[in-house]
Amino acid sequence: MPILINFLWQIFSKFLGRKAANITIATSAMTVFLLSTIAALTVLVVTINAILGGMSLAVPAIANDVWSWFMPSNARALLTAIIIAKFARMTFDFYMYISKTKLDTLIRAATAS
Repeated sequence: MPILINFLWQIFSKFLGRKAANITIATSAMTVFLLSTIAALTVLVVTINAILGGMSLAVPAIANDVWSWFMPSNARALLTAIIIAKFARMTFDFYMYISKTKLDTLIRAATAS
């Protein structure tokens, strides 16, 4: 009986070891993707704020007064949100294009053979 238990334990250990390796690789890839996305969005927000801050210093005061007649006080935050939303949509469309290309390749490979 101990031989059977030991045999089953070895099979379970090998199976669990392979699954853990796959999960670790997938988790690390997802972590790298999320960190790079957060870094890109951070750089985008800082750049937008720097550009808008520079524009407010370079534009004459009368233009800033006219700007305040038509734009709300949180215009910088609104413009940042709009640009980030466009960036997120562009990224989503790019990944959908890649997924569609992979799927088309798999379909062509499956129908060719």
